[in-house]
Amino acid sequence: MIKEYRRIMRKVMRIVRGNIAATPKELQIIRHEINRSEKSNRIILHDNHGHGYETKVISGENSYPDYFKGKGYTRNYFLDHVVNGQVKKGCLDKAIRGERLTKLQVIAINDLLTGYNEQVEYYKNRLV
Repeated sequence: MIKEYRRIMRKVMRIVRGNIAATPKELQIIRHEINRSEKSNRIILHDNHGHGYETKVISGENSYPDYFKGKGYTRNYFLDHVVNGQVKKGCLDKAIRGERLTKLQVIAINDLLTGYNEQVEYYKNRLV
């Protein structure tokens, strides 16, 4: 029990040293929510009504969490991905592993954490 606590606290301290005050579990939850989400799809409809050619675009909503939407972030920035056979490291996965982060990566992760915590508080208050 004590060894497990120390192991978890070492991970938390590594993350806090990067100026990210979050538990590994919180970061894992955010990672899972981003990973299982999908971007919106666009369907383009072409109609020929005799008088001319009409094009309509129908798009659905993406399934990203609210704290991720509309901020210009991409999934690849936060999660590990493969490009041309090479693994590119995402900043959220780097934080979970306890690796060093740049200042911009710390700012982006803190922005996600703030939004995540606001969402958690909102749903806690709503359920009470």
